[in-house]
Amino acid sequence: MLLMDEKPYNKITISDIVEKAGIVRQTFYHNYNDKDDVLLEYIRNTFNSELIKIENNSKTRKQDTIVLMLNHGYMKKNRENLKKILSLNSIKSHIIDDIEKFPLSFIENYKDTLSPDDFLICRYKISYQIIGSLKIFFDWFIEDMPFPIDLLVLMINAMNTPREAQYRHIPSIEVRIVE
Repeated sequence: MLLMDEKPYNKITISDIVEKAGIVRQTFYHNYNDKDDVLLEYIRNTFNSELIKIENNSKTRKQDTIVLMLNHGYMKKNRENLKKILSLNSIKSHIIDDIEKFPLSFIENYKDTLSPDDFLICRYKISYQIIGSLKIFFDWFIEDMPFPIDLLVLMINAMNTPREAQYRHIPSIEVRIVE
């Protein structure tokens, strides 16, 4: 990220990275194949530790609701670097792949509690809602946040069909913003 402040990503070399990190080239290649791997690891770690949190509120509510918490404060604070990363097509396609895999491990929690048909519906519903919500949130961010965050959250939550309206026994998704 520091090197991206100095020059465009396509001009950054492995030599630049190892010099900035204070490591030898062999150490770099022991851990990474190329500079994209470094950036992808950074994004994956950031995604999982800072940007997105999921919690299951079934213990605190009557209904089974999955809360997708998006860290708007982190995105605002790191806006320029995140926009640089999200503008790189090679990296963006990997990020989209990661987003599509994101809900799968969470969905496994429902495998033993639902019939096979209901589990499939659950998988589709949760994947659709989580992936769609994340794509909308990131697109809104890339487009320079054209309207207030609370309006975005209202819109996303309105699109996520309430659990009571359809498939009552399958969890619903609720998006919240943390600062």
